[in-house]
Amino acid sequence: MPSISEARLASMVDFIPRHRAQPGVSLTAHLASRMQELADLVLPRTRVYLDTKYWILLRDAAMGRPRDDSHRELLENLTDWTARGSHLCPIGESVFFELIRQSDWETRRATAKLIDTLSLGATIQNVHDRVQTELRHFLTATSMQRKVPGPPLAFVWLKVGHVLGSPYPNLPDLDSAEELVLQKAFLDVMWSLTLEELLTDTEVDEASSVFEFQDLAVQLTSESQAHEVELSSFDAVFQSEIAGFFDACGGDIQAVFLQLYRESKPQGAMPSSEELAEKRTELATVFANVFRHGKPGTSLPTAEISAGIHAYIRWQRQRGFQTTDFFDLNHASAALPYCDFFLTERFLGTALTRPPLSFDDHYGCKVLWREREALEALQQSAS
Repeated sequence: MPSISEARLASMVDFIPRHRAQPGVSLTAHLASRMQELADLVLPRTRVYLDTKYWILLRDAAMGRPRDDSHRELLENLTDWTARGSHLCPIGESVFFELIRQSDWETRRATAKLIDTLSLGATIQNVHDRVQTELRHFLTATSMQRKVPGPPLAFVWLKVGHVLGSPYPNLPDLDSAEELVLQKAFLDVMWSLTLEELLTDTEVDEASSVFEFQDLAVQLTSESQAHEVELSSFDAVFQSEIAGFFDACGGDIQAVFLQLYRESKPQGAMPSSEELAEKRTELATVFANVFRHGKPGTSLPTAEISAGIHAYIRWQRQRGFQTTDFFDLNHASAALPYCDFFLTERFLGTALTRPPLSFDDHYGCKVLWREREALEALQQSAS
């Protein structure tokens, strides 16, 4: 978990007077207000999601050692466009996780500084929170507006200090009003952090997450091979992955149901644990059936993209799961629904842009992996 310097924590005092003057603003409302301000900055711009490969290429160019002239030119263009207010390069949590694995502090810091410059601190909600946002958006739109929505574009934007979520301290020794003041002030401190600051005191844990993903890759490959005879069609594999996705997201489904329940029945008794378990199973089946009947549109993108990439890898048969697939999956599920361009590596790029996925057309996001082509496409879009 990233650490925060004492100087930054001390800066909480700068936010306290405003929050003492606004006792009626809840923590949830304050976070929503900050997110709306950021969405107003982000959404009018052309959003370019760079996977870690591209951040490294541009970082090397920024350090005066470009591997190709196109890298230097792409860096210059993106820097200029961001400064002019036309473009932005937000990150997702996979960029953060891959960055903290870099053990060389000089290049790690240079990458963080570059991300701060081109992202303006904007990040897309981590996958756990984003799934809940998308589920809530879907349920609200389908129940109230009777239509299938698109992705919740306005509700997924946070600053890099919140890349792993929006934490706040519990201070039970204080009265509730003062606790709320300090919680909102702490949220603001985290909101104001740059990625460079966030990583300054963060220790590198090179082993744990890598070994965890290695083990998971081996496990998934073994399970896929064991069920290979059942792979009758790509759609069958995809539907299996979709059902598995929502089964695994039972906690998120339950959390969203409880949020909506409390809002609709603020004075009502809370459902029992048995009722919650029943509702969780019921909604997981509902969401899976939305895909089975081919009617999700682009409303549940993280589920669709995650299941689609998993199914694509299984459908290859001769290719097992690899450690980097899990980072790539998170890159894709953040980039495709919420950005205009996704610059990535060859395997993922070809998977996303060709049948049976063709997610680039589905989500209206240009997916590119050759650096020169990426440069030319971005230049064309900016002209």
